[in-house]
Amino acid sequence: MANGSTIYENLTSAVVCPELVTLDLKCEKEKNWLEHYREFSTLPAHFTASPLGLTDKADGSKQRIHHLSYPPNKPTSINSQRPEHYGTITYSSITEAMAAIRKFGTGSQLVKRDLESAFRQIPI
Repeated sequence: MANGSTIYENLTSAVVCPELVTLDLKCEKEKNWLEHYREFSTLPAHFTASPLGLTDKADGSKQRIHHLSYPPNKPTSINSQRPEHYGTITYSSITEAMAAIRKFGTGSQLVKRDLESAFRQIPI
């Protein structure tokens, strides 16, 4: 693309079961989580859209994924541009939460963050 943008084709799994992908995207649209660009020319410079796919969950159902490491082993993937020290998320334990409450006392607040949808650029 003229502005250096890259849009990858979706994975075969997304094409095989498009109704699941469509339903999931409709949900995100209803939550106003999607930015709609009507023309390629309006994409931000160097925009990269990772491919969508479906993967199996432990209960046998499927979930939509963004393959942020696509293309594999290439410096152009989203994940390859992330510094290594940002690669691991460590969750606090309930023991650590209780210790914080004891330390800071009455009136303190705990905050939970949902990082499930932290970064996604979707080609549609």
